[in-house]
Amino acid sequence: MSAKSCAIQQYQAPLRRSTLEERAMPNQRLVRVFGIDNAFTTTNTNYYRSFVTKVRLELRTSNDDWRYLAGITFESIGHRLSDVEDRQASFVLVDFVQIVVFRAVMFKFFSSVPMPSDEDIKSITSKINTLWIASKNQEEPLGASMEKEKEGLLLQLRDLFHIPQDQRIEGPHNPLNILLPAYETLWRIVLRLLIEVRFRNTEEEYSHNNLLFEAFLSNPSPRTFDKEEFLSFSVKNIVNPNPRILDKKGRTRISVHHIVNEGLRLYPPTRRIYRQMSDEKVSVDVENLQRNPEFWGLDASEFQPGRFDGMKLCKMPFLPFGAGVFECPAKNTFGPMMIGILVSALTLRIGKQYRLSGEGVEDVTRNKVPLENGRKAYEDLLVELVR
Repeated sequence: MSAKSCAIQQYQAPLRRSTLEERAMPNQRLVRVFGIDNAFTTTNTNYYRSFVTKVRLELRTSNDDWRYLAGITFESIGHRLSDVEDRQASFVLVDFVQIVVFRAVMFKFFSSVPMPSDEDIKSITSKINTLWIASKNQEEPLGASMEKEKEGLLLQLRDLFHIPQDQRIEGPHNPLNILLPAYETLWRIVLRLLIEVRFRNTEEEYSHNNLLFEAFLSNPSPRTFDKEEFLSFSVKNIVNPNPRILDKKGRTRISVHHIVNEGLRLYPPTRRIYRQMSDEKVSVDVENLQRNPEFWGLDASEFQPGRFDGMKLCKMPFLPFGAGVFECPAKNTFGPMMIGILVSALTLRIGKQYRLSGEGVEDVTRNKVPLENGRKAYEDLLVELVR
């Protein structure tokens, strides 16, 4: 057996044989800070099966639904940017992306609930972020300030979702059971993929991606998401064409799915997967596996979507949505498609009339190493109109 095969089997083993208890134990910190009771935290087999079945049903999305979601997302982003342009103002990129992602999650999973204002969304997402960071201190009880933050978050959600005062919000009725994993899975990867394709690409890559995104958003479906197309450029206008982007005839073959997969490879939503075995806590370092040159080549740290053309993912350590018996039900279609729609809409809307500014912008735009994947990274990045 090769060294690569051994390495792959080493991470696959604990994920393939995991029990509910082994998965739930490391996630009890989320119960403590958010009051959730979902597939990530339960040890009850019947409840787990019922929850996953419900989620699978909610993840089913027709092509008409995808078109509606893409259209309303594109329109929503445009509406917010028109206000920015009218005021000749700048905006905080992280806040903007979080609002767009949160609204998309609400559209999909809670369409009957009145959409909260942008200010309410900022308040909710800020509390989620603060509490998530606090949950990392697993051995410590929540301090008074964090208890107040938790209480404030649950109160906002009770009002937003019209949960009766006599009904306990913590547990099975907590909207965070769905909202938290959906929102948390999406916002950081959408942010980083947006930065990659909008602010770090060459002119050739930017033009190429925009053609793909326009075609995809005009008719979003699993077929168009996966469709590989030859996109031609005038070689005469390209100085020293990048062979990883263009062949000798100025053509490249790529899909939106390739772009999303490369984002998920470099910036997995779950950086590490934990299992509490009987005698030890096992950690699978997803981020390290997906950036390892031994598997992905010498350019493993670079954003190169073309690497996925013809690649057999079943033979690679690629597990942005988990693996084994508890892999995410959104893995195959919904998760990647949702990322594709959000990034396509954001990239097309935040066009060349905008630029990044703020603290750390030079590192983001000039340094070709992977972006930071930490929760608090890029909080000071601004997007401003080019005057």
